[in-house]
Amino acid sequence: MKPYPGNNRGFSMLELVIALAIMLVVVAMGSTLFVTSANISRDGEQRIGEADDARVAVNEIVNSLRLAGAGMPNGVYYNNSSVPTRIGAVYGIDGLTGAGGTGPVVGPYSRPGTDDLWLVVPDRNGMREGCVDTGASTILTGAGLDSSNLKVFCNGMFPATGLAVVSNLNKGALITITSKPDANHFAFAESGVSGFSDAPEQQGGGGYQEGDLVTKVQLRHYFVNNDASGVPGLYRAAGALSGSDPGNAYPRQGRPFINTDIGELIARNVEDLQITYGYDLSSDGTGKPPLTWQVGLAPAYVDSPGSPVAGPQTLRAVKVSIVIRSAHRQLSSNGTAIISADTAPIPCDEHVPTPTPDGYMRMYYSRTIELPNLSPGGL
Repeated sequence: MKPYPGNNRGFSMLELVIALAIMLVVVAMGSTLFVTSANISRDGEQRIGEADDARVAVNEIVNSLRLAGAGMPNGVYYNNSSVPTRIGAVYGIDGLTGAGGTGPVVGPYSRPGTDDLWLVVPDRNGMREGCVDTGASTILTGAGLDSSNLKVFCNGMFPATGLAVVSNLNKGALITITSKPDANHFAFAESGVSGFSDAPEQQGGGGYQEGDLVTKVQLRHYFVNNDASGVPGLYRAAGALSGSDPGNAYPRQGRPFINTDIGELIARNVEDLQITYGYDLSSDGTGKPPLTWQVGLAPAYVDSPGSPVAGPQTLRAVKVSIVIRSAHRQLSSNGTAIISADTAPIPCDEHVPTPTPDGYMRMYYSRTIELPNLSPGGL
């Protein structure tokens, strides 16, 4: 039998090279498409994560603001070197101008240009059933065993030591450091301070009065800081009326409270916090728009009947704004960071940082909240 006539020649070297080249081009295109798709997917996940973290950060502050000043519509007195001094339940420093303190906060605790915020926050369980629920308020029922303490209905749900506010929900309240000699008395550290429980603005000039509400409170300090690896975040520290800050890293800046710890991380990658305060400067004090908005709020409470001025006494709303960045730098298809105008720091209200691209994407998030607790007419 004769073999089938035809060309039995295989591929030439040139044909093999051309085929291999075409295959490599197709593989390269597929790989590029895969890497690009993966980067787009990761970027999308990061943006979703940024949005979630931004909401967590701002909602943490907003929830504290909702409680701040409850029972203290006319401010709160504290022991200032043996002098009863009235302050607001909300205050903070502007990181650019230093308004609200003795200058911009400096040191390892702060990021340049960012604000901070101090709040006097009653226990969220304060209005629950007394003597039953932890943190529930109690009632002042009379004089104590001696001048160092007060008689209350019960204090079993209060911690052994801590801070409390004594208030009649109308006049200036009194913030005090307390302890419990027994189940029906509060000892207060300021008992030896002449005039403290006789703060001049209290009802009848008498300070602590029968029927006053005794409520557990916390001092909360919000600020932006870098961790040991340089990653920024929003932190919350507990405050105290006296003592020194750990390492003296966050100075008082002319303000009454001090940190007791270095702060708890609330949300990572928050690199800017800006607080703007809305004041009711209308002559009738109705609080109707428009409010007057300013940055920085000093703690001093100033009575100014008939001529309202910006301060804790006229504060009616707060705007909280943050900038949060991506957890990782944005990468191109070849794995290098994308350095462009889209990956530069962005403005946060009045703070406009230098727009030097660094590869991180950023998101701005803001909320404004009214403060009915600080308006006497809102009680």
